Parts: sequence; C-alpha cells; structure tokens
Amino acid sequence: MHRRNWLVLLSLALVVGLLSAGCQATPAAPTAAPEEPTEAPAAAPTEAPAPEPTEEPAPEGGDEVVVTVNDVPFTMNDLQALEQVTIETKHPSKDEMREYTGVRIQDLLDAAGVAGGTLTLVGGDGYEAQVPTASLTGESLLAYRDKGGLRAVVPGMGEGAWVKGVVEVQWSSEEIAACPVEVHDALDRTVEFDELPQRIVLPGKGIWMIGHTLYLFPEAAERVVAMEQRGTSVSDFIPLIDPTFNDKPVLEEDAAPEQIAPFNPDAVILKSYTAERLGAPLEQLGMSVVYVELETPDQFFRDVGTLGQLFGNEAKAQEIKDYYQGKLDAIAQGLEGLSDDEKPRVLVIQYNARSAEVAFQVPPMSWMQSLQVETAGGAPVWAEAAEGGGWALVNLEQIAAWNPDIIFAIAFKADPDELVAQLKADPKWQALQAVQNGTLYGFPSDLYGWDVPDPRWILGMTWAATKVHPDRFADVDMMQEVYEFYEQMYGMDQAAVDKHIVPHLKGNYQ
Repeated sequence: MHRRNWLVLLSLALVVGLLSAGCQATPAAPTAAPEEPTEAPAAAPTEAPAPEPTEEPAPEGGDEVVVTVNDVPFTMNDLQALEQVTIETKHPSKDEMREYTGVRIQDLLDAAGVAGGTLTLVGGDGYEAQVPTASLTGESLLAYRDKGGLRAVVPGMGEGAWVKGVVEVQWSSEEIAACPVEVHDALDRTVEFDELPQRIVLPGKGIWMIGHTLYLFPEAAERVVAMEQRGTSVSDFIPLIDPTFNDKPVLEEDAAPEQIAPFNPDAVILKSYTAERLGAPLEQLGMSVVYVELETPDQFFRDVGTLGQLFGNEAKAQEIKDYYQGKLDAIAQGLEGLSDDEKPRVLVIQYNARSAEVAFQVPPMSWMQSLQVETAGGAPVWAEAAEGGGWALVNLEQIAAWNPDIIFAIAFKADPDELVAQLKADPKWQALQAVQNGTLYGFPSDLYGWDVPDPRWILGMTWAATKVHPDRFADVDMMQEVYEFYEQMYGMDQAAVDKHIVPHLKGNYQ
C-alpha cells in the first residue's frame, strides 16, 4: 500500500475511534478512573487511609515552566501574577472539608486565549480527564500542592476530573456531547435522562432509609440538594459524613409537588408505594422520578444497582454489592450442613411504647426482621400470626404459648437495654425459656436500628447469626464488624466511629 494512503487510513481510524468513544470520555461522574492509574482505587480501603495533607498556599515563584495551556507555557511566576483564589470544598472521595489555593482555570484559559470547547487535563503520569469548559465555575482551580506541582480542583465533578500533578491543559473547540443515561428502577421502568442528574431531591416517609443508601456513593454529597424532614431532624447520621448537609434546604413533612418543584430537581427518588400519591403528580409537572424499595436484601441489591446508574458510578455499586454479598456468604458458610432440627425457635417482637398499654408486635414474614432470623439459621415461631401486611399485635399469652428458645426484642423509639431489663424483671416473663436461658436479647441499634431496611441491616443479620448459632460464629467480633462497615461503606475511620457511632450503640450488640 502507498505510504500516503496508509497514513490517511490510519488517520480515519483514529477519528472513528474518538467518535465512537462519544460521551464516555466525559468524567462528569467517573467511576473507574483512579487518581493514580497504576494503583487500585481507594474507595474501599481495608485500613484507615492516611489523610491527605491540606493544600498549602502558593509556593515561591520561579521561572521554570510548571504547566502548558494549549501550548502556552506558564511558570510559577506567571501563575502568581494571576489572581490567587482560596476555596473550601470537599473532594468527591474524602469526608472532610479542606482549603485549596491556586488560580482559576478560566483565568488561565483567558491568558492563553482559549474560549469554549473541551479541556483535557493531563497529569505528569500520563493520566487524562476531559472537562467541558461550560462546566467550569469560579471555584474550578489549578491548586498548589504541598508536594509541589498542581492539581485540578473541580467542585461538582467526579473524582476522575480531580487530576493530580497537572502538567498540561489541552484544548479542543469541540464540545463534549452530554451523555444520555438510562436508569432501571424498582417498578421495572426505564427512566431516561439527557445526562447524569446533578440535582436530586428526596421527599416522602422513611426517606432517611433512601438517604443513607444514597450516601453509600461519594457523589451524593454534591448531588442531593434537599431531603424531607420528619420528626426533629432529616438525618442524625448524614451530617457526620457530609459537613455541608445541615446547610442544605429541608422539605417539610409530606411535601406536595408544588413545594418540590422550586428545587428544580433533575431526579426525585421515592419509595415505590408513593407512586400514585406523589410520583404521578410530580411526573405530570415534568419531573423525572426514580423508584426504589430497599425492603429486602434482594431489593437492596437491585436498588443499589439503580443508584449506581443514577450516579454514573456502577463500579461503586458493584463494590457495595460485593461487600454485602461477602457478609451473606460468610453467614451461609457458617451454617453449612445445618439441618432443620438444629434451628432454634426464634421470636422477634417489637415493643411499642406509644400508648400507656404495653403492646408487642411481630413482623410479616417478607419483612427484613423476619429475613434476618431466617438467614441467621433460626426458625421463626410467629409465621402464622403475621400473615397481614404490617406489624401484628400479639399478647403475652401467645408469646408464652410459643415459648421460643431465643427472643429478639426491638425497642421502637425506646432503649432496648431498658426494655430487656424491664422484661427480665417481670415475673410473667421469667417463666419463659428464653429469659431463663439468658437468650432474651435487645436488638442492637446505633443512631438507627440494625433491624430496619437501612444499610445497617447487614450488621443486624450478622449479629443475629452470632446469637442464633453462637458456636458457629464464635470468631465474629461485632465491634470489628461495626468498624469495617462504617469504614468501607461510608469512609469513616476508627476514630470517627469511636466518636460518633460507638456512644450510640445500644442493645446486646456484643
């Protein structure tokens, strides 16, 4: 083949390759691009990561070129001649706010005579990330690193755009096309978006369960713009991992569509049972609604996948699933070879103290509390009494008739330790086998219960296994499980867990 023809074909192949990459090159919410491409991502460390030092103010000037912008060289002296900007923001994968000092990327583009189009930020190690100039804000910086060099600071964009050691900014007049996104929700619908939703609103009852699940993803801190408040707070937990959360606006209880619309949400996330009452009116107003359920382990796995699509972070969704599946596999392995005759008879009761009269309730067999007992290798004794769609009232006579081997007592809006002490002191309860054998346990909680369909359900399931079959799970240390859960799922190190979680632990969690 003639050399010129060969070069033409090669050029065409490169163009086709770039076009076929399409919107996938946009790191608006990158998932797999680590800050250091040669190392594994740090999303789920097994040890508490060392905190990255706070970026220092601008170092002393110099004549050495530190970055080129569209082939225009800039020395440190050149950078310091521009306006110096200090901002406080949170890295997409970090939990704490920190200060960054540097120069606005837009000021550099202006100095280099660049306007519009798409930037490619190139690190000294060869890592690249594309950023549309339309996505830059006054807080988008090339910031000075204490180790020397520059880093991209781009609030509102995913981790992949925060390039370390930037040495070059390449410019193209072509704008990156927005990525259309398809999300498959709990009602088996496909919800289409022109691009990844950046403004997410969470209204409705029990929304903290959805909120806590969304915050398993680092993008939630930037994209959740409002949640509905029920009771005294929206969430007692989220502010521990999102320092900006308490500054976000709050929806009033049972917020109507006209109260949600002013937030201009790209996506509203609801529990599926609210589809007719709230979801349909929202969609009539042109808002996109995504439904989740989260009530059972199977639904949790499916809904985490949905949220991974919504955030453009399916790698994180898989990481979450792998963690939970690993815990379930460990329980199954511990119960291997267990026969039905070896399953203790277990009762789960919820103490309802909302009235003067003491009332106990049992959950439906399809609910999380029942599934926790069955998965832990127990035989629920209340199956026939819980055939309805909600908690069913039972009296002490019925509990005595069951006379279970083990009782898990859930204290609804009460202290499980006080409940267990109260029941053990009651002569009528002292006749029960579980009380006599010391197998009446308060179901654990921290800021939220381990028995509800909140991400903590896996702690409750693991704990239940240690109580139903203590001989098979003697090597499980629940405090270590707590540390591991909060570190791997929410990025909290042991010191943070000791400070914010451990003081709230209640029930027989050990």
